[in-house]
Amino acid sequence: MGDNDAVLLEDIDHKLDALLEGQTLLAPMSRKLDNVDERLTRLEADVKVIKKVVTDESRVTRQHTKRLNNHETRITDLEGEGLEYA
Repeated sequence: MGDNDAVLLEDIDHKLDALLEGQTLLAPMSRKLDNVDERLTRLEADVKVIKKVVTDESRVTRQHTKRLNNHETRITDLEGEGLEYA
């Protein structure tokens, strides 16, 4: 093996060391990204639940408002007829 081969092997060795060092530094970052991804998935599920609850509450509120308006109309009609209510 000549001097050129030794220089090339040494260069390749340094590049492989740099790649290994980079991989070592990136591994914790990869785990953190996995954790963030998992948290985002849970957050999306929570938002869906909240959206469903708000939508259902809105529907229930509209129903109660409709019934309340109906009662108020009936009371007004009774008052107009001179009937008393307890």
